[in-house]
Amino acid sequence: MPILQKYWPVGVVAISLVAVTALTVRPYHWNVTALFQLDQQMADQHPVPSGFVVLQMPGYDGMQYYEIARMVPDIAQPEHWPMLKATVPLSYAYQRILLPVAAYILSLGMADALPYAFLFINIAALLATCFLVLRWKPEAKLYAVALSLCPAALLAIHFSLAEPLTLVLLTAFLTRHMSHDFRSSINWRIGWVDVLLLSLLVLSREVNVLFIALLITWSLWKRQWWTCVLLFLPLAVFAAWHGIIYLIFGDVPFLTSAAKHALPFRSLFDVLRGVQGYNSLTASSIAYALFFYLPAIAWICVRIIRKGSVEFLEFAALAFLGLMSVMSWDIWGSMTSIGRVITPVYPLVVLYAAKYDSWTARWLACALIALGLGIGVALALIVHPFLIA
Repeated sequence: MPILQKYWPVGVVAISLVAVTALTVRPYHWNVTALFQLDQQMADQHPVPSGFVVLQMPGYDGMQYYEIARMVPDIAQPEHWPMLKATVPLSYAYQRILLPVAAYILSLGMADALPYAFLFINIAALLATCFLVLRWKPEAKLYAVALSLCPAALLAIHFSLAEPLTLVLLTAFLTRHMSHDFRSSINWRIGWVDVLLLSLLVLSREVNVLFIALLITWSLWKRQWWTCVLLFLPLAVFAAWHGIIYLIFGDVPFLTSAAKHALPFRSLFDVLRGVQGYNSLTASSIAYALFFYLPAIAWICVRIIRKGSVEFLEFAALAFLGLMSVMSWDIWGSMTSIGRVITPVYPLVVLYAAKYDSWTARWLACALIALGLGIGVALALIVHPFLIA
C-alpha cells in the first residue's frame, strides 16, 4: 500500500491541530506562551521571560508544568529541595514529570524555547499516536483520527497538558501486542521495550499506574509469571519517583487524589438532572456522557454478554470507565475535566472499537472527533484578559 494512501490521516490530524492551535493563539498576538494559561500570581513568584502572556485570571495546570521544566536542574540537586517545597508548583503537578523533563531536554534548558518544546512534544505525540494505529491496522483510519483528536488531545493542546504522552505511550504498548489477525486478545509475553514504555507511562500521569495494576491482575489470572515480574519494574519506577516527591514535599499526592471520589455514577446523575443548574460547562459534560461515555459502557457490556467471555481490552476499558463513574462533581461538571483525567480510556476503547469495527464502534469514533474538535474550538473562541510580560 502506498505510504500516502496508508498514512493520509496523519496529515488530517496535523492540519486539525495546527488550525485549532492557530485559532487559540491568534487573539494573543500569535504568542504560543498563551497555551500555558499562566496567571499573575505564578508570574509574580517565578518571573517569566520577556514577551510571555500572563492571564489576568486564575491559570491552569499547564503553567505548573512549565515552571517545573524551568526547575529541572533544582530537582536534581537535593540542597535545592527546600526551595522547591516553599514555592509553587505544589507536589501534585510533579506526578506528571515526564512532559516537563522532555521539554527541558528538547529546549536545551533555554526558558525562551520551552513553550515551543511543549507544543512540539504534544503535537508530535498525537501525530505518532495516529501513525501507530495505522501501522497496526491500516484500515482503521477513522479510529486513528478519533484517538488523536479525542477530547484529551485537544484539551492538552489548549492548556499545554501531559495527556498526549499517555496516548502515544499506551497506544505504542497496546499495538505492539495486539495480534495481527485481530481475533486473539493480547500476547502478554512482554519484553524490555515494553518495560520502558510502561515506565515512561507511569511518569506521564499518575492514573496510569492503575493500568499496570490491571496488567498484573490479568497476567496472574493467565499465569504469566515472568510477565508479572517484569511488570513490577514500572511499579518500582512509579514508587521511586513518588518517594522523591515525598522527600521533597513531605506528602504523597497520589494518595490525596485517590481519596477524592463519589458513589458510582452519582456525580454524573447530578449533572444530568441539573442539581447545580445548567450552563455551557455542564452542557459539555452532558454531551460527553450521552454521546461517548454511556454508549461505550453499554456497547462493551453487550458484547461481553453476547460472547460469554472477557478479553483484556474489555476488562481494562470497563475498569477505567468505571473509575470515571466515581469522579467527584467538580470533575464531572465540565468536559475540560472529565474529558481528560482518565486518559487511558481513549486508547483502550478506540483500539477495541477498531479491532471489532461496527456501526456502533464508528459512532463512538465519530463522537470523539466531534467532541474533541468541538471543545477545542469552543475554548479557542474564549479570549481571557491578559498582559504581555
